[in-house]
Amino acid sequence: LGSTHLRHGTLVLGPVIESISLASSCFGREGDDDYASKAPCTGESTGFRTAGALTVLPLCRVGIADQRCLQIKSTGSRVSIEVTKPPQAPLVLPQVLVWTPIMEFTALLLIGLLLVIGVGVFYRLAAPKIRSDVDRDASVPAADKKAVARARVGAALAHRPERFLGLIGLVISLLALPMLALSINGRPPWDVFEWLRPWSTFSLYAVVLASLALVFAGAQIRRSAEVRRSVGILWDITTFWPRAGHPFGPPCYAERVVPEVTARVRWALDSDPKAVVVLSGHSQGSLICAAVLCRLSGVEHRVRLITYGSQIRAIYGRVFPRAAGPVEFGYAPTVGPIALSRAEPDLRTEPMIDAPPGGGLRSKLAAVDHWVNLFRRGDPLGYRVFSDLDDPVLDQPTLEVPTAQWGDPGPRVLGHGSYQHSPQYRAAIAKWTNEPVLGPPTEVTKVPALPPT
Repeated sequence: LGSTHLRHGTLVLGPVIESISLASSCFGREGDDDYASKAPCTGESTGFRTAGALTVLPLCRVGIADQRCLQIKSTGSRVSIEVTKPPQAPLVLPQVLVWTPIMEFTALLLIGLLLVIGVGVFYRLAAPKIRSDVDRDASVPAADKKAVARARVGAALAHRPERFLGLIGLVISLLALPMLALSINGRPPWDVFEWLRPWSTFSLYAVVLASLALVFAGAQIRRSAEVRRSVGILWDITTFWPRAGHPFGPPCYAERVVPEVTARVRWALDSDPKAVVVLSGHSQGSLICAAVLCRLSGVEHRVRLITYGSQIRAIYGRVFPRAAGPVEFGYAPTVGPIALSRAEPDLRTEPMIDAPPGGGLRSKLAAVDHWVNLFRRGDPLGYRVFSDLDDPVLDQPTLEVPTAQWGDPGPRVLGHGSYQHSPQYRAAIAKWTNEPVLGPPTEVTKVPALPPT
């Protein structure tokens, strides 16, 4: 602000300056030492003349960048410049914030495209084999074969998340590295490639809309029971492990649940020397029961364990091998991610080296069949524990369609729930407790009519 006296110079025009109005031009005589103390153009100073040139240059070199400039030259005298309405300083943002929406939106498009291609490969190569297996399965009623086939195809697709996660990680890595390299020089996208100007604008709006969609999805937690159930599943999985895995999350509930269940089991065993305790765990509860069994040192032979809809081997054994790996639990190791083109799970045919048969937690039980796992091929969240083969003792397949005379009213084709109503569950419990297995009723019980009112 204020006046500046110079003989010649260059005024850099910022990007927000569109025009310059020349209110007056005052050029002093050469050798006028009192020029700076006088008020030019007001009549109080004498001997002024207008002589000089103002030239607007489209581009001029300022430092290492090209800028729009106003070049001022005087003819043998000094020039007085006064800025009366300075332009507002533009908001300077780190260019990484401008490049990031472009990378995010591009990644979403590529990930969506790759997911569509991956799902297409699965339905083209693997799904027909699964449907043909259902058609040859005599245990599935003919009226339910199509529904069971749909359930098994959907579960098989849900059992292959590692392939899709690998594609997502590949896309993000390939886009994030060039984005960081291009944004580090401080240049906006449209200065690097002109065609990125409309793409940057569209990407910014798309990211804002995606953020609003996340806010809307969060609002649905209060309204939708299905959304609350999905969030609850993620909550159980993340908060089971110690705080070292999620330092900003809530306290680990396993630190309270596992000791409480362990104390309850020990109390039941101590109350009767001949007592046998059966631990029954579904889904995440199967991991809790296994953790309790690990803490029951010396009394494992009096404990029976039945798990169903479990993720011990397929998920926790892969992510946390030191805590739930094949050596600790004594199951067959998972070979690796299942290919999208294969209908079968990761069948293991070579000898097990890292986990010998019968080792780990299972070897501490009194018998091999004291830990039984139930699974369904139509369960999108449950997996086998001991083997990918249908072992009649360790992993027992459970039908998706309840037997006509058994079970409680519910969905016609079952998925992740209602294992405890299956005949396999009742037979396993009855074997351990020496109780008779109650079969379906064979006679119709006559109920007397209500008296007339």
